[in-house]
Amino acid sequence: AVTLMDLNGTIIDFSEKVLKMHGYERPEELLGKPVSSLTKPTWAGDFHANFRRMIEQGGMPPREYVMLRKDGTSFIGEVSTSVVRDAHGRPKSVVGISRDITERKKSEEALRESIELYQKLLKTSPDSVIVSDLSGKIIEVSEQAVIAEKVNGPEDLLGRSVFEFLPPEEHEHATANLQKTLATGFSGTLEYKMRRLDGSPFIGELRSALVKDGQGRPKAFIATVRDITERKLAEQALRESEEKFRTLVNSMDDIVVTMDLGLRYTGIYGRWLEKLGDKFGDVRERIKGVNLEQLLKLAGASSDIPIAASLEAHERALKGEHVVYMNSLSFNDTRYYFQISLSPIKNQKGEITGLVGVCRDITALKKIEENLARAEKLESLGILAGGIAHDFNNILTAIVGNISLARLQGPSDDKALSSLEEAEKAAMRAKDLTQQLLTFARGGEPVKKPVSLGDLIRESCEFILCGSKSRCEFVIPDKLWLIEADESQLRQVFHNLAINADQAMPRGGLISVSCENVALRGNNEWQLKPGRYVKIVFSDQGVGIPEEHQSRIFDPFFTTKQKGSGLGLTIIHSIITKHEGRISVSSKPGEGASFEIYLPASEQPVPSLSEPPVMTGQGKGRILVMDDDEGIRRVASGLLEHLGCQVSLAGDGAEAVKLYQEAKNSGRPFDLVIMDLTVNSGMGGKEAMQKLRAIDPLVKAVVSSGYSTDPVMSDYEKWGFIGVIAKPYGLKRMKEILQTYLPS
Repeated sequence: AVTLMDLNGTIIDFSEKVLKMHGYERPEELLGKPVSSLTKPTWAGDFHANFRRMIEQGGMPPREYVMLRKDGTSFIGEVSTSVVRDAHGRPKSVVGISRDITERKKSEEALRESIELYQKLLKTSPDSVIVSDLSGKIIEVSEQAVIAEKVNGPEDLLGRSVFEFLPPEEHEHATANLQKTLATGFSGTLEYKMRRLDGSPFIGELRSALVKDGQGRPKAFIATVRDITERKLAEQALRESEEKFRTLVNSMDDIVVTMDLGLRYTGIYGRWLEKLGDKFGDVRERIKGVNLEQLLKLAGASSDIPIAASLEAHERALKGEHVVYMNSLSFNDTRYYFQISLSPIKNQKGEITGLVGVCRDITALKKIEENLARAEKLESLGILAGGIAHDFNNILTAIVGNISLARLQGPSDDKALSSLEEAEKAAMRAKDLTQQLLTFARGGEPVKKPVSLGDLIRESCEFILCGSKSRCEFVIPDKLWLIEADESQLRQVFHNLAINADQAMPRGGLISVSCENVALRGNNEWQLKPGRYVKIVFSDQGVGIPEEHQSRIFDPFFTTKQKGSGLGLTIIHSIITKHEGRISVSSKPGEGASFEIYLPASEQPVPSLSEPPVMTGQGKGRILVMDDDEGIRRVASGLLEHLGCQVSLAGDGAEAVKLYQEAKNSGRPFDLVIMDLTVNSGMGGKEAMQKLRAIDPLVKAVVSSGYSTDPVMSDYEKWGFIGVIAKPYGLKRMKEILQTYLPS
């Protein structure tokens, strides 16, 4: 609004907006009035003196006044003036420009109040308040955040990423919620596992909101964090208490009975009674007033201890004792074992008014005790099996090695060579037997190498079904991918599956085995990593597996066979899982069973059938062999010398280290070291390897052992070895080792 005034401050002209701003309707209502009438008197002060001073200064910069309307109401105005001069430069009049800034002042006041409120929130909030930029970098924190993090001041937190306060497993969740807040403006109430800068964990409840700038663009996140660890613990304790109460009152698996002083039942409770089937309702309805003998008849049960013995226990409880005794009862041709606890019921005067009894079914506990006893026997067998397998593999190494040498050094008689070849095959099958014993008794990490499943499956199944009424049909493509696997362990899987299928068809039948290459995506139903897999389906035409048993067939000791151990499928499941695969079963009674296996495929290409693998090394050099078995040392030496190597022998790790140091100092170092992992009395291969690496960081050593399930054998590179040769071994395996690891 523009107002023109003379040099005394009298209004002589104005724009239409002046009328509207001050609530006047006609121009004559303002013309000739002093401009001071448009402002509040307290603001006007000595108007004329101030007006003259303003003219002398040539005008007035924008200044705020409380302005008046015609009706007496006020508003905040911003006024600036300038002096109009004549041709001689003398002041002629004054032009005033005013605007109503009430709304702006309200906004400014609201902003000041908001800032003050924000500052008070940061200062007094019992929750930690954290402001971060859009990348998650902290730019402001509250005093409570400093206290909660136990740091000296805000500067210890500013500039850090909010992700530093979350464990790695929460990062993906947090990133998704930040994106949600960015999209919707608010995160909702969230719970996170959190950690402070000192590493101490806590459970945090977080609410975050998006902060936008004046143009509505995302600018920052503001979040409140509350430590709810104690609350969560209290909630958990409350839930557990409530659950215990509900379980006790509404869903007890025990049988709870109450009796009067005459030992007549007054009530019976507990879900276990549902096992009585049709008689359940009769027992509940007719329990009152009957005694123990009548209750057993009502339930159709028989007791393994005399009624008199049970009554004697009840009489003792009526005298104030807490009595516990065992009994076994038979219901519906099934025997159940119970632990029966009797306690007196007393009134407020302490007088005994009856009994309460809790009958706990301990049948499963009895079975667990039996299984534990069996497991302890198996553990003992495992300890024994480990030693036997190690020694047996040492013996087999001597046998296989000497047979290999005999085939090379003996006469060229075809029959003799054939006999030696069969003997070598038999010895290698004995190796598989020891491997099965180790896997069965103790379990073991697989010693993996590229394996062609087609040949392995055919050989395993045909071996088991030799002489059986059942036959096997194979559907295996030529280009089936290789897998990285422990051949002996997988042979055991296929042996067990073939045995189970054959036993499911006493009169014989068809066992179908198919393989195919498959590529699995992420989030697949088997919860396997995405990638290439070989799928094996093993199906029979047997009696099938009842649906209620299918979820338990991989459980230890679960079996439906009269003489079964209940461990065959458990071992299969363990082996497949350790190969990072999956096994599942589908079956309908009378329609056979089908086992589906997925195993990760190797990245190595499928070898051509027409081209044998090419070994690039010459396979010759100076070799150091360490083994505590003299027979194995002689065999290894004979095999290596036949292959053109110079061999030195050591009986333990200490001797091997000494010989290696001497050879290195003489300028004729060993090209390869083959070391036994386990030495009965002396330094073993693992410790010796560390000392060799201290002497020569580039030492090339292969580990050998009869304990093929030892972790060092499956993860040999971790311990510094370049390869592994499991016992027993012959000329062929020794030649492969030399050609693989000795330079061309």
